[in-house]
Amino acid sequence: DSIRIQESIINDVATTSVLKDHENNLWVTTIGKGAYHLQYNIYKPVGVRQKSYCFNRHKDRLYIGYENFAYGVKSQSNLSYYKIPKNNYSVQNIKSIYNSDDTTWFLIDGGIVIQFEKQNRIQYYRPPSRTFYLYGKDILFGSSFGYTSLKTSFFLDSLQLDNKSSIKTFKNNAKLKLTTNSIASYDNNVLIGTEKGL
Repeated sequence: DSIRIQESIINDVATTSVLKDHENNLWVTTIGKGAYHLQYNIYKPVGVRQKSYCFNRHKDRLYIGYENFAYGVKSQSNLSYYKIPKNNYSVQNIKSIYNSDDTTWFLIDGGIVIQFEKQNRIQYYRPPSRTFYLYGKDILFGSSFGYTSLKTSFFLDSLQLDNKSSIKTFKNNAKLKLTTNSIASYDNNVLIGTEKGL
């Protein structure tokens, strides 16, 4: 029923996400001080000191989402920086990153950007989503309308830059009508974080 805090590791900075890697090292993103890597109980800053929001691990690479359409990709000892073209969006922060086959999915403040690596193209979508999760052939979305599950193929074909139709689709297909802020899977179960709890 209660949590006991034993130790504070990073002080006086807002943290946005934490990831444990395959070697049990921790990676932490922060607002204002960038990303940190904890190895052997020593925190080391990773890359630039700007607002960082998320991590995603894919194969042998670690993706870091930053502010203003920027993201980093770390492999072994190299860290490279990239920017997503803005496409009429104002300044946007990368809130989540997912990888699937030959695509990289970015959740930004105003929608979703998908980078198709083999075709060397980028597509922009504007679902009213706070979060999303790739789950097999489905995309699970969390929004103020609730929890919505859509087939990936339907999403990719139907909702390009069309805010009206995406709002209608989300309202009509919401399975859980509570504001949904986070989605994850654990032991083949889907965990849904809502305004009322998990």
